[in-house]
Amino acid sequence: MKIKQFVTKIQEMLNTTDRFEANAGCRVTEQDATHAVAEMMVRKEHLNAGGMCQSKETKVATKDSWNIEPMPDRHTTIPTDETIPSAVMRIVKQGHIPEAMEDHWFMYCDDTTIRYYRSWTGFCIYIAKYEDDGTNCRITDLTVNRDPEQYSNTDDEEDVELFIALLASHVC
Repeated sequence: MKIKQFVTKIQEMLNTTDRFEANAGCRVTEQDATHAVAEMMVRKEHLNAGGMCQSKETKVATKDSWNIEPMPDRHTTIPTDETIPSAVMRIVKQGHIPEAMEDHWFMYCDDTTIRYYRSWTGFCIYIAKYEDDGTNCRITDLTVNRDPEQYSNTDDEEDVELFIALLASHVC
């Protein structure tokens, strides 16, 4: 099958016949012979609703839920201006306690911070400060571990992207 035909079939599936498109709002926006670009509109009903995310009973994570280390003296603070809805933040505030060896992150929140730790070592990698106005939570800065014996990344932009990806992964 030629690439264009394959991409067209994907586009037809996502835009007309697939239940995922109807529920998730995913659609192909651009295509040519070598690639296709899709976009997904994330709406309130995607968050543990509409049969899209599997809910499970969870214990709320606290600093005492895992063996953790403090943020080392070698760290950097990156100013950010990321916003997430307060309804999503209520899910994030439950935290994340790893259930398997393949789960590499432990996360807990308090009223002003979101903290991520490596599950195997307990090393603190991220501390994000946020402000909640009841409608939205604005993440104002992200403190990142820069101790090379604990964490090897040194790219601020990559760290912000990974932090946001981690947050998104814990919502569903």
